[in-house]
Amino acid sequence: MLKEVHIIAPFILANGGDWHAIDLYLQYSKTHQVTLWSHQPAHPDLKSKYPIQEIKPYSGQVPNSGTLLVSGARTEIGHWYNHVNFDKIILIHNLLSPSALYKALHRLTIQGRRKVEVIYVSDLTKRFAGLTGEVVHHIPPIERFEPKIKTSPNHTTPFTIGRISSDSLAKHHHSDIQIYRTLLDLGMQVRIIGGTCLSPWLNSHSNLSLLPAVPQSEVAEAYSTLDCFYYRVPSVIKEAYGLAVIEAMLSGLPVVCHREGGYAEVIQQGVNGFLFDREDEAIEIINHLKNNANLRKEIGMNARQVINKYLVNLKI
Repeated sequence: MLKEVHIIAPFILANGGDWHAIDLYLQYSKTHQVTLWSHQPAHPDLKSKYPIQEIKPYSGQVPNSGTLLVSGARTEIGHWYNHVNFDKIILIHNLLSPSALYKALHRLTIQGRRKVEVIYVSDLTKRFAGLTGEVVHHIPPIERFEPKIKTSPNHTTPFTIGRISSDSLAKHHHSDIQIYRTLLDLGMQVRIIGGTCLSPWLNSHSNLSLLPAVPQSEVAEAYSTLDCFYYRVPSVIKEAYGLAVIEAMLSGLPVVCHREGGYAEVIQQGVNGFLFDREDEAIEIINHLKNNANLRKEIGMNARQVINKYLVNLKI
């Protein structure tokens, strides 16, 4: 009989934490009896493709027995939890908020009466938490992302630098506006998926595309429209992990990212990607990649190998 595994997540934003839960489901459903759970109706992009059950305590529809895997410290845990039992309880912490983790542990341990293992998505999240636990970097299935293949040089299409994120100002650093302007002046095409929010500050340009966010089903294709991936968020936020960066690497793209973020732990400078501290460094790196197709290919090929070093199975 297959071991039962229950994965519970919010599943309402279809964000990195939700997709981490989905990827765990895809990984372990081959060898375990895995059920996905949510406290509310799931996001349509998720509900239409995956068997996510809504928790309904009064109907007896709740996780019970086996292993409980909670994806994210802000995942709601209702009163039903007090009346069920599990062999193992695992909390995946994917935030840089220690208070969220402490509150989740207080709830899941029932004031110390249950043992809860904490898995961190990066060393950065573990340092912020100040608690023990294993670090397991989330690496999505590599077959979901295929490198962009150019059969012959296309001199009519400019080198395309871009990024993919949610379409929110909170995801964009204010100084990136000037970076994009400079890259346009250098003859590059700038394609920002999740960038319509920037339109008040970026004037129309024939090589500029400010596009809305895309559903996860279209993300792999979106990466294939880029030659290089650029990423930075406001300094007041910091990325606990930065799944978009990992997806870009699996897509065979050279990535140029600000040094502060959990993703930096899997980037070897000049080997499988680039990290920068200052704007001028970022522009210099991107311009160098623009003018060196062989370097782009080498970095992109090395980037895809991230799966060999960091793909780890949770002990569930």
